[in-house]
Amino acid sequence: MRTGTTNTEVNIPTVSLFLVPTEMSVLKKENFNNWYNLKTYYAALLVTGMPLQNGTFLGAIWTCAMIVYAGYLVLLAHMNTVMRAVSHASFLRYAFEALVLAIYSNGRQPLNCPENITYCHLKHPKTVISEFSLKPDNYWTDIWILVGELVFIRILAYFTLKRSVKAST
Repeated sequence: MRTGTTNTEVNIPTVSLFLVPTEMSVLKKENFNNWYNLKTYYAALLVTGMPLQNGTFLGAIWTCAMIVYAGYLVLLAHMNTVMRAVSHASFLRYAFEALVLAIYSNGRQPLNCPENITYCHLKHPKTVISEFSLKPDNYWTDIWILVGELVFIRILAYFTLKRSVKAST
C-alpha cells in the first residue's frame, strides 16, 4: 500500500499530510478500483507513521540522557555511584574519553597560552586529563568497548530483522 514513500512524516506528526501528494497517483488508481476507501488509507498512513515518530522522539530523549552521563556535561568525579554506574551504558562516555585521551595523552607537549595571561590552568595535558577524571591508559579499553558495542548492536539488528521477516511469512 505504501510503495515508493519517503519518511517525511517522521519528525512532526502534522508533516504526515505532506506525504500524501507523493502517493497521489497510486492513491487515485487504488481508490478508483475500490480497493479501499480514503478513510482506510489515511488511517493506515497515520498508524504506520507512529512507530517512526515515537522512535524519533524517544531516540532524542535517549541521546540527551547519554550526553548527560558521558562525562563532559556532568563530570565523572561529580557523579554519585548510581549515575556513574549508568554512565557505563553510554557509548558517548567511551567515545568522549577516547577522544580526550587521543588528543591530550601520549606525551603531548604543553599547550600554548596567551602571553597576557599570568595563570593558565589547562596548559599541561595531564591537567586536562585529570580534570575529566580520566585514566591515560584507558584509551584502548575505550576503543574496544566502542567496537564491542557496535558489533553487539549490529548483531542485535540482524536478529531483530530475521525475527521480523520470519514473523511476516
